[in-house]
Amino acid sequence: MQLNFIANTNVPSASGRLLPVLDPSDGQAFDELQRSNADDIDAAVRAARDCFDTVW
Repeated sequence: MQLNFIANTNVPSASGRLLPVLDPSDGQAFDELQRSNADDIDAAVRAARDCFDTVW
């Protein structure tokens, strides 16, 4: 399973929902991605802004 990478940390999506990654040759799921939503985007933007304002 792949997690979101926000603020230098791997985190699950706020929704807790997953999206399967399908192999196009046989249609079988071989991995899962986080089904991110607006809350995840807001968290990522806040983390990026904080990094820009403090570290850079």
